[in-house]
Amino acid sequence: MSANTPTVIAAFEKRIENLEIEKTALVERCETSTKPKRTFAEVIEPPMAFLASPWNLYKNGSFAMKRLVLKLAFEGPVAYDYKTGYRTPQVSVIFEFLGEISEKCKMVPGGGIEPPTRGFSVHCSTPELPGHG
Repeated sequence: MSANTPTVIAAFEKRIENLEIEKTALVERCETSTKPKRTFAEVIEPPMAFLASPWNLYKNGSFAMKRLVLKLAFEGPVAYDYKTGYRTPQVSVIFEFLGEISEKCKMVPGGGIEPPTRGFSVHCSTPELPGHG
């Protein structure tokens, strides 16, 4: 693009200067906003500790921690009846999921999964079957 008049050239230079200032401000803003405030380990450790033992956090934690455990463990406030005491609470989705997993994942019984067989009379590393002949 070419401009011959001094006013057009001055306007272009002023616009370029403003764009450079705006670019510098945006670069600085991007550099400061993209840095995480905490490391991944600092962010993930409290939820993992909670899932590992919510009762331990509730029992040993501060009042704020107890409130947080209750908020994370239950869908809503725990209902209380003056005559019968606490009502059955609605647990959060994560605990329903963990409950389903624990019901499906069980240990193999002591006898194993395969049906029991009588042992071979000769013990060797591979079973030898009699030939048909």
